[in-house]
Amino acid sequence: IMLRVTDLSLRTPPSNLRNKSHAIIDRMTWDLRLGHSVLIAGAPGTGKSTLLRAIAGLWTYGGGEIRTLRKRHMMFLPQRPYLVLGTLMQQLLYARGCNEGTPFTVKDARDALEKSNLSHLEAKASFDGEEINWENILSVGESQKLAFARLFVKRPKVAFLDESTSAIGAQEEEDLYTNLQSLLSLIHI
Repeated sequence: IMLRVTDLSLRTPPSNLRNKSHAIIDRMTWDLRLGHSVLIAGAPGTGKSTLLRAIAGLWTYGGGEIRTLRKRHMMFLPQRPYLVLGTLMQQLLYARGCNEGTPFTVKDARDALEKSNLSHLEAKASFDGEEINWENILSVGESQKLAFARLFVKRPKVAFLDESTSAIGAQEEEDLYTNLQSLLSLIHI
C-alpha cells in the first residue's frame, strides 16, 4: 500500500475569537496500491485540494491517520506550477532534488520534453544556456506540461495532480496520462 488514509477528518482553521471551524472531510478511509490510480471529483470547495495538502503534511486541522511513502517518492502538481528563474535544464531538474543519484543527460531531458509535448522549448532556449524568466515565456498550459515533464524526470512512485491539466487540451491531456500510467500511480482531482 502506497497511501493509507484512516478515519481522516479535516476541518477549516478557526476563523474567529470563538475558535469556530467546520468540517471539510469527515471520517474518510481508503487505500492506494502501487500501480493504481484514483480520481477524486466534487464541486469546488468540497475539500479536494485540502485532502492533498493533508497528505503532503501541509494541512494540520483535523484528525485521523495518513500513512504515505517517503516524500521523495511522491510529487505534487498544482494547477499553477512554480517556475524557477534559470535554464531549461534547471526547470526540468527543479523537482528532482539535489541528492538524486543517477546522472541526468540531455537525451533524458529531450525525452521528458517529448513525452510532455514540449519539444519546441529547446528551440526557445538551450538546456545549459542563459537564465530565463519562464513565467514570461510559457502559457499556463505549457507551464502545466512542464510540470508533467518534471514528473518524467523525477519518476516518483505516486503523483498527486491538483487540477494540473486545466489549461491543456483534451487530446494532450489524454496523451500525458497515457505516458504517465506506465510510470506511476496517480491521484487526480
